[in-house]
Amino acid sequence: GINSTQLDDVSQQFVALCNAVGMKCLQEENFNAAFELLCKAESLASARGFIREPGSRGQLQATTLNNIGCFYHARGKLHTALHYFERALRLEVAAPVVNNPAATHLNICAVLSAINLPHAALQHAVL
Repeated sequence: GINSTQLDDVSQQFVALCNAVGMKCLQEENFNAAFELLCKAESLASARGFIREPGSRGQLQATTLNNIGCFYHARGKLHTALHYFERALRLEVAAPVVNNPAATHLNICAVLSAINLPHAALQHAVL
């Protein structure tokens, strides 16, 4: 059923796969496919999705938001990228267990540096 552990597990695997393949597409500059996969991951990892376990959902949301930030960074939409990186960081700070907040800080640092905010970038680089 909709609240089954199996559905939760499969949803988590699917979100992780959408993220992995989406980032591979981004590396290959297949931007349309990357965006579509990352949007699917974002939707499924949201509170409206099928992942019921809050810790797993939060980690997958943070990973997905970070990856969407990478997408927008690659497309030159720096302010939008920063928005997604900051959303990911907020989730990571609030979560008891996180995957890689250092990567999110470095992504924020890169964007802040690119938009000529070196002092703000430095704050994220030294955390």
